[in-house]
Amino acid sequence: MLDKKRLEQFPVFSGIDENQLESIARHCEVMSITPGMVIVAQDEPAKYLYGILSGEVELTLTFTYQMLAQDLQSGKGALARVKTMQKPVTVDTIVPGEIFGWSSLLEDGYQSATVTCTKAGEAFFVSADILKEIFENDPRTGYQVMTRLYGVVSDRMRNRTYRLVEVWGESFGMADL
Repeated sequence: MLDKKRLEQFPVFSGIDENQLESIARHCEVMSITPGMVIVAQDEPAKYLYGILSGEVELTLTFTYQMLAQDLQSGKGALARVKTMQKPVTVDTIVPGEIFGWSSLLEDGYQSATVTCTKAGEAFFVSADILKEIFENDPRTGYQVMTRLYGVVSDRMRNRTYRLVEVWGESFGMADL
């Protein structure tokens, strides 16, 4: 259980009905996070909404791509093969008071990034199914939280786009993009 005063420090939950805040807090669990700990992995089913109480985590996208590679063999010519490569790109840093795992509130949501701890601390998590039930029983609370969550998603997508354009520019020697 998480103290409701700690939960209401998160902008997504601030100002909602006291009873609903208490209900959500009652279902939150607190976990310790340590550097290098992978909290969620990209493309796995999203089941929980998380919040950083202390410490820091990074959101990383891993891009998988294939390229044609040549194998040179003496006297036999060149053979081509497909080589699969992966490129991880850190797209955002989440600090105390911020949430991640928003895709858990989508129907059949999947994690859009891998989340790895970079600075020790604590995080809370709450079942998306429980949140959905609370929101269905109190649409006003659901509307308030989801509207604020939309702002979080919008900011994350903007940050992600800027970071990906930056990495793309670096990859193609256009660092001034």
